[in-house]
This record gives sequence, C-alpha cells and structure tokens, in this order.
Amino acid sequence: MAQAELQTNLGSKRKIHALPRIDMTPMVDLGFLLITFFIFTTSMAEPRATNLVMPKEGDPTRIKESRVLHAILLAGNKVLVYEGQWQQAAATRKWKIAGFDEKEGLGYLIRQKQEKLQASDGTAARGEMVLLIKPTRFSSYKNLVDALDEALINAVEKFMIIDPDEAEVRYAAKL
Repeated sequence: MAQAELQTNLGSKRKIHALPRIDMTPMVDLGFLLITFFIFTTSMAEPRATNLVMPKEGDPTRIKESRVLHAILLAGNKVLVYEGQWQQAAATRKWKIAGFDEKEGLGYLIRQKQEKLQASDGTAARGEMVLLIKPTRFSSYKNLVDALDEALINAVEKFMIIDPDEAEVRYAAKL
C-alpha cells in the first residue's frame, strides 16, 4: 500500500519548503469498493404482473346485476359507463361519458359505485363490485391499459375484459 511522501532537498542551505505529494490510488480503490458494495446490496424493483384468472370454458359466471359497472371504451380517451342492463340504460339515458381524469373520470365512477355498494350492503360489498371493461374497435390499447390501471388503483377485485354487445357498439359509434 502506498503512503504519502514528503520530499525534502537536504543538499542546499536555503530554507526548504516541503512539497507534499498525495497518492490517490487508495482513494480510488475505496471508491470502487463502495460502488461495488452498493450495487450488490441494492435490490432492484422487480416487475409486477397482474394475475389473470380465466374461467373454465362454458362455465357461465353468475353476477348480481346491482354489483356490476360496465365501461365501454370509446375513441378519444372516452368511456361510456352504465349500471344494470344496456337496454334500460339506453332507454332512460342513465349512462355517463367519462375520461380517465381523477376528478370525473372512470376512477371516480368506480369509487362512487363502491361507496354505493358499501352503503347498501356493508363493508364486504365494496369488494364484491365487478367491473366489465368492453373495448370497442374505436378504442386504443392505451385506453384498455388505462381502464385496467383504474381497476387496480381503486382496488377492484373482480374485473373482466369482454366484447361489447352489438347494440352497445352501434350506440357507441354514434357518440
């Protein structure tokens, strides 16, 4: 290991000033040791994937209509959201057009539905909500990912991606 040296000129009678020379090799070694230590001790963020549970073929899933929220993905980052059956929602115009913003978007409507279920059936009902995400040919892949993000952010335990009915697609094309 190198040490700091002090060079002096003993041959002359003049006042001699010491010229310090610092060897930086140990400092560089220490720097590399610290970098290596932090690289090996730091854990990298591991990617998380959403678990996808597929139902058995031909096994129909029975869901209470009062617990379902439908989200039809439209063009232009818009979502048509309704509860209940489509025929009733279209006839009474009990549907909403939303986006993906925090204040009035899909996430807000999901939270409203969860609070409504919690108020009617208690705390267990909040987790019983089912979100049916229905992408159309007018929507983009980004819209589908945004809808899945809203489901995960708002702790929707049960959500499905299904094809919209023909009546829903025809109505969505007019919007």
